Amino acid sequence: MPAVASAKAGALAPAAILLAVLASYASSFGGAFVFDDIPAIVDNPHVRSLLPLRASFSAPAEVTTAGRPVAAFSFAVSYALAGGYDTWWYHATNVAIHAAAALVLFGIVRRTLLTPPLDNRFGPSSTTLAFLVALLWVVHPLQTQAVTYLVQRVESLMGLFLLLTLYCSIRAAEIFRLKAEATRLNAGRRRNRAGRARAARRSRRRRPPR
Repeated sequence: MPAVASAKAGALAPAAILLAVLASYASSFGGAFVFDDIPAIVDNPHVRSLLPLRASFSAPAEVTTAGRPVAAFSFAVSYALAGGYDTWWYHATNVAIHAAAALVLFGIVRRTLLTPPLDNRFGPSSTTLAFLVALLWVVHPLQTQAVTYLVQRVESLMGLFLLLTLYCSIRAAEIFRLKAEATRLNAGRRRNRAGRARAARRSRRRRPPR
């Protein structure tokens, strides 16, 4: 029963985080282009076509997305989805990036708490604690500008990729640890089998002839 409850909590927590993101930023989808959005998006010819990729991954030197190819390309994708400058799609993409970062943060905290030696103390409550951390982070007012100010997608993407790097590092460390444990276990089993075989041979040599 505890395992079933944990599995349900693990499935419900991400859904609750997504609902919290939508509830927090639902009113932002109608926001207009402001300030640096104008030169970086509206007046930027590079966002108006996905091809050639050399153009959509670049931007004029004086705008916010210059030197940030992933962010520049993401605005070209938003333009293609919107069929122009319907800001709903641009805001939806920003919110989706923020939601993805929150889910990755949830995974980071949960996986960290399940790692020795923390697992003995926090393992049973790892999902709950990870959910609370991610929920607080995703609805905190400090995040508002990076989500609702369209061109600040560059900051949200930076945060998302940083969190993804941490998550992948944690998972890689888990894999290496599990492989090391399996190697030690197999080596121990081989030593035990070899020891039993030697003991059996000695026993046969000591047995008196009939």
